[in-house]
Order: sequence, then structure tokens, then C-alpha cells
Amino acid sequence: MAETFQSPLAPIGIAQGVYVARSLRFTERTGLGHVQLRLADPRATPDLAALERFEQRTGLTLPRAPNRAEGDDPAWIRHAPSRWLALASRDATASLLARLDAARDDEIGLFDLTAARCAIEIEGASAADLLACGCPIDLDPSSFAVDACASTLLGQALVLLHRRAADRFDVHVESSLAPYLWTWLVQAAREFDVAA
Repeated sequence: MAETFQSPLAPIGIAQGVYVARSLRFTERTGLGHVQLRLADPRATPDLAALERFEQRTGLTLPRAPNRAEGDDPAWIRHAPSRWLALASRDATASLLARLDAARDDEIGLFDLTAARCAIEIEGASAADLLACGCPIDLDPSSFAVDACASTLLGQALVLLHRRAADRFDVHVESSLAPYLWTWLVQAAREFDVAA
């Protein structure tokens, strides 16, 4: 039976999850799946031997550099010393999970976070300026380049921020916080654009 998807923005009456203004556009990325892979070793510098064995069994090479995205469908983000997030199309998420689960052992945890996460794409000439209104990290391209990622606050929400292009960002947030974050973004966007 096919899974029905309900946007976490539905409770605030956002039917299509799109906001458009002169120099900004944000859209809910409804077709994106989130899969987290976690090593059992939680140290700040984990032993990567288990990961290397997992990579040999799957044929994958996961990023070693922290806070960087690599690849496409799935894109992999190493967002903590012992955690990686795979971002895949919803259609590919089930097969990705099955493939990863078949290759893992007790030293690797695997979690489907798709229903628990919402991704909002923010793009346009004012995208970085909009985010800077509520984000404490330096978003200048010399500090936060394309494919950079960071766990940070945006407004009052903890998010994973991913710069996909010079003027395009994805904001990954818990689904329960998505209505708050969308409302915050719309209010902050009014500083840059009057027309919606």
C-alpha cells in the first residue's frame, strides 16, 4: 500500500508550500527522504573501521570531511562525528534503506527520518541575507561555500542548513517545528520584499 504524505505545513493552511517574492522564493521539498546512519561509537573522533567495512559491503564512500555534502540522490552529509544523513528522493528512499540495512551490522544504526523531517528550499538574491536575520553563522561564501552544511539555530529552531548553490539553501528541520519556521521565514522575508 502506498504511503500518503501530509505536509507538516498543512496545520497552518499552507497547501502548496511555496512563497514567492521579488528576490526570494521558498518551497517545501516534499519529494525528499531523510535517512540517518549512525556509528555505535559516539566519541568525538570515532573509530571508522566499522564504517569502512560497511562501505566495502555497500560500495559506497561516505564523506569524511565534516559539515559537507557530497553526491546526488543520495547526497550524503556528515553532520556529526559519528552521523551521516542521506538525502534521497522519496521514491528511492525505501530501496536505499533496504540496501543499507542489508549491509549493516550492530556497529551501524540506520534510521528513516523522512516523516520526522521537513526540508525547505530558500533561493534568490536575498536568500543568505534572509537567513542571516536569524542564523548566528557567517553565511558569506568565503566561510560557508557551496555544499557546506551546519547544524545551527534559525530563529528559535534547530536546523541543518545546507548551501546547495550561491543563492540556494536547504533548511532541514523537525516536522513539528516546520510551521513555526515557515511563519518565521515569511515574516523575515517582508524585510526584503513587500510583494508576496
